Parts: sequence; C-alpha cells; structure tokens
Amino acid sequence: MPVILVSPRKELLHCKMESERDRPLFYFDRSKSRTVKLDDTKEQLRKYVCNPFSQQGFVPKILVTYDSLTAVIDTLKEMNCFDRFTIVVDEFTCIFTDVLLKGFVELNLIHMLNQTPNHVVYISATPINNAYLDEVDEFKNIPYV
Repeated sequence: MPVILVSPRKELLHCKMESERDRPLFYFDRSKSRTVKLDDTKEQLRKYVCNPFSQQGFVPKILVTYDSLTAVIDTLKEMNCFDRFTIVVDEFTCIFTDVLLKGFVELNLIHMLNQTPNHVVYISATPINNAYLDEVDEFKNIPYV
C-alpha cells in the first residue's frame, strides 16, 4: 500500500534511506531548505509518485519529518492521490516527550491527522503509560496495543 512514514527525527529517516531495500523510497528532505527550494522538492515528489522507475507494481513510500508533512499532503492532494496513502506516525511517543521543545509542531500534526480521512497508524517501540494517552483528546478513542 502507498505509505507516508512520518518521523520526528531526521536521523531515523536517514537510517531508513541507507538500509537495503527492494523498492525506491522518497525522502522529502527539507533540511537543506536554504539551498533547495520547497517547489523543487515538491516537484521531485511528484516525479517519484508518477513512477519514474517503470517498476511493475510500484508502490510509493514517502519519508518525511513531522514538520514537513503539510507540504507532502498538499502536493499529493494537488495530484489527486492523497486518499490512497496510509499515514504511519513513527515514534509517536516523541509527541509527548518533545512537547517542551516543539509542542506547536506536535499539536499541529495531531490536529492535521485527525482532520484527514486517511488511515493513520501511530507506532513506537517505546511503551507509554495509557494515562498520558487518556489526557490527550485525540488519543482517547484509538486502540493501543
């Protein structure tokens, strides 16, 4: 299935990009934003989603940080293909631990994901106390395994 993997850390995405894989991934990298224009990165995303690899059965896998997700969503909506994507929020426990550093980004992420009709999965290898989830309205009614 087409996936957007959203991560709080660029380092996690870099590791995924460097790992061996059968299919090409696209990293929506805005870390070079001073030298690479947003429009150029969006154009690269468009080309990737349109399967320049001519692979039969190509399924797009997009990697992006929390703070750049809006640009990815906007681009995919312009292409009329956003609804095909499942959004996987990696290391979602960082939403709680990073709140003092960049709480605005995390709150915007949660709000945006609650507004989307797409299937959203929150994952983390770090356990979190259910009490924390119950304190955030957006997490109260989602299954936690």
